[in-house]
Amino acid sequence: TGQGGSFFPLLFFLAEEVLNKGISMLVDHGDFQLITGPSGTQVPSCILSTNDIVVSKKGTKCSLDSFMNLFKGYSVVSG
Repeated sequence: TGQGGSFFPLLFFLAEEVLNKGISMLVDHGDFQLITGPSGTQVPSCILSTNDIVVSKKGTKCSLDSFMNLFKGYSVVSG
């Protein structure tokens, strides 16, 4: 079979869940500021798919630093 074989979908799902939970935790702790939608519409913090990651946040340095630290930590533990 191809790269990752039959385990690839499961591995992707697990990685997506870890990143989603990490970003949600940053939002909950106030370390990651989301953009505000029109008329108070809630904007999702992230959308993850097999080929893309879309993140909606304010461009503050604190938010960006928190986001980069999340990915650095993720890369350390995921190899």
